[in-house]
Amino acid sequence: MNPPSSPDVRVRIDVERKPLLECDQATPDSEPHLLNSFGRFPAVTVVLGIVVGILFDRHGTSSSTCLFWGFAAACLSWGLLQILGRVREAAVAVVVIAGFFGAIYHHGAWNSLPVADVSQLLAQNPVLIRCKGVVVSEPVTTLPRENSFGSGLPPQSSTQFQLDVTTLSTRTGQQEVSGRLEIIVDGVLQHVRAGDRVDVQGWSQANRPLMNPGGFDSASFNRGNGVRGLVRVQQPDLINVIQTSQSIVERVRRTLRCRAEAVLESALSDDVRPIADAMLLGDRSMLHRDVRTEFVESGTVHLLAISGLHIGILMTFLLAIGRFLQLSSRHSILLAVAMLFIYLQVADCRPPMVRAFVIILIWSIGRLFRRPAFSANSLAVAAIVILGMNPANLFDVGSQLSFLAVAVIFWLTSLGRLSNGEPDVAAAPDVHPESPDVAKSVPDVLIHPWIRSLRTFGKYAGAMWLVSGSIWLISAPLVISVFNVISPAGLVINVFLIPLVAVGLWFGFAAVLIGMISQTLAWPFAFVFGLFLKGLLAAVDLAASIEMGHAYVPEPPGWWLLVFYAIVAFAMLATTLRNRPARLWSCVGVWVIFGLTLLPADRKDGSLRCTVLSVGHGLSVVVESPDGRTLVYDVGSRGGGTFSSRVLKEALWARGIEKVDALIVSHADVDHYNGVLDLLDSVPVGTILCSRHFPDARQPLTLRMFERAQELGVASSIISRGDTIKFDDSMAIRILQPVAASTYQSDNASSVVVEVEYRNRRILLTGDLDEDGLDELLSQPPRDVDVLLAPHHGAPAASPYELASWANPEWVIASAPTPAYQESLKSRYGSDTRVIMTSETGAVSIEITHDGALNVELFASDDGQINPQR
Repeated sequence: MNPPSSPDVRVRIDVERKPLLECDQATPDSEPHLLNSFGRFPAVTVVLGIVVGILFDRHGTSSSTCLFWGFAAACLSWGLLQILGRVREAAVAVVVIAGFFGAIYHHGAWNSLPVADVSQLLAQNPVLIRCKGVVVSEPVTTLPRENSFGSGLPPQSSTQFQLDVTTLSTRTGQQEVSGRLEIIVDGVLQHVRAGDRVDVQGWSQANRPLMNPGGFDSASFNRGNGVRGLVRVQQPDLINVIQTSQSIVERVRRTLRCRAEAVLESALSDDVRPIADAMLLGDRSMLHRDVRTEFVESGTVHLLAISGLHIGILMTFLLAIGRFLQLSSRHSILLAVAMLFIYLQVADCRPPMVRAFVIILIWSIGRLFRRPAFSANSLAVAAIVILGMNPANLFDVGSQLSFLAVAVIFWLTSLGRLSNGEPDVAAAPDVHPESPDVAKSVPDVLIHPWIRSLRTFGKYAGAMWLVSGSIWLISAPLVISVFNVISPAGLVINVFLIPLVAVGLWFGFAAVLIGMISQTLAWPFAFVFGLFLKGLLAAVDLAASIEMGHAYVPEPPGWWLLVFYAIVAFAMLATTLRNRPARLWSCVGVWVIFGLTLLPADRKDGSLRCTVLSVGHGLSVVVESPDGRTLVYDVGSRGGGTFSSRVLKEALWARGIEKVDALIVSHADVDHYNGVLDLLDSVPVGTILCSRHFPDARQPLTLRMFERAQELGVASSIISRGDTIKFDDSMAIRILQPVAASTYQSDNASSVVVEVEYRNRRILLTGDLDEDGLDELLSQPPRDVDVLLAPHHGAPAASPYELASWANPEWVIASAPTPAYQESLKSRYGSDTRVIMTSETGAVSIEITHDGALNVELFASDDGQINPQR
């Protein structure tokens, strides 16, 4: 007897859906308008208004009174619209109110100064002062500075910290002041800690404006962070502690940090200890330049800074500990946040850590109150908090990259791209369990465990590729604008490194946290972390050594970046809402193609441009020919080869120059050529030109330059009087000195002298020419020179009256660290000659147009603006 047939029962599965956005995602049928969708993200619209307001105040000219009345009018409009029931218009008024609020807040932080602010007593030229104040940041000792001159003296480290100054004494007396100063001490400062009240004697100086094109604007950065100037202290003994910190919290924090440092010092070797300090304690001061460069070129520089990645890894580690202790979810989160806060205090609570902690804190609050914890609104709230701490954080690249990465992860999560691969029943609650879609997944239970594990690993690897690749692609323009490097190698290596970094950091964090209690128990964790760091360093070195793994490129214009990320934001939102995103992503592609046409700037405008860069006591000159070729004359400085080459590269990239066709090294003084090696490693160079007097066995760096050039396939040639460099038929580059057969008294006397002529205008580059070399130059027929580069940085002995008469220049430029020789040069060349010191004006650009007009531009003036001179 057959059993009775069972009735056809259809099961309806109702699952409470918790969308990752704070509203239900739109279905394709509804197709909400993109602009109307902003109302679903109130915090996002508010932060957008604040951002626009901050940008308007930074780049606009409105007064605080205008901003206040605008804010009041916006508030009044909002009230009236609410009364009239115009909800949509009232929402727009809220955005306007947020914009005016952001502008007012930024205006107060950026432009308003107290009456007794210390910046009003600082000058651009160094002034000897004595000040007292409270140390607000832990002193950090940096690596020894480069010893450029090989004088036999040991290289010297320096120590930096910030001081909230209360009194300042100068020759005019003592005054009560307020404000923050950056203190730079020559040497290792060991007796000062954060919270101490100290007495400082040194040379004060206001924040220096940007002196060269394409450089980092430290003056704006310091101003945004409340630092009014700096004080250079020549030895640690000139800083005396008046009163040690009485804060119990500060003493506990210092003790815990010392314990953590002791664990790392005892378990790690010297080659990986600086990397451990950077990744665990946020201290990158002891990282060697070559190590930093390898991380940049491999696309893994984000691993060195304690950012959202590190804080997220630590949070998962702490939550795992809570689960191991069988704590509830709520208690695990509370424990993790508390431990995370303590860790930040030990790591000196630097701004990147604060940003990451705020995002984690908002996520944790959302989890505790069972609200969406990872959404557009929560990210916007974090941005509001960060901007509330300091509106200048909007212009901090670290903040921009942090929020950009988190935004990309949120976007992918909202699309369901990072799910575990299970069927989304909530997306279709009426699905019959016998339907093909559900039945298809049932046999997975019968599959062998190792196959299921392999599938899980594949899905995980795919998700990692998607996250890493998306972040890399979207953040690439911003990274290029900061580091001028694009690293395809990072797109590959980060996928493999991030899981390993997570495991390695777990051991590192365990060593730091346990080390606060017991160094003995923490030592094994620190030892394993050291082994991980050795492997990480080897992987980074391998990725950086790949020939096609990275490339140095000019940065895109700022306005191009702004438009790019605006289009990307709209495209990401349209994709999330399923509102025809293809159009916007097509716009992104078109804009990228347009940007690629901007990177190699079109410099074939029929003009010749010669730029004397401001490199302190040193020299670096860029000559751009009318047909777009580039000649560099010297690259060196007493500030070090890294400094001089960085200034030159930034100037080249700012002009869209990707290659140096010819590099002339004037003579064998290191302040004229110590940046060549670094330049060769970053920028393609066609040929190196120098005199036969340049190679010198007594100066190994001269020989090393030729060895490196040969390794890179860069040609080298000897030049002397009578030679001509062929660039453009419309211009002439002649070598006037030295004579190949002559023997000179010094390196300076053998300097290569170059005459650049275009449209009957002449520019004379003289290096450090003096003594018998100068006599040989003056024995030649006189030249009617338009622009003369003063020999030997403007030293009086190298600029005799005979040279002034021989050259008869209209302009004299001295590449010198101070304007000390300015009056002497004026007296020699006369009132008809304009004397310019790069230490005062910054870089000097001479442009000779196709019709023979000569224009001189001074890059920096007292107000930091470019002032054209005729």
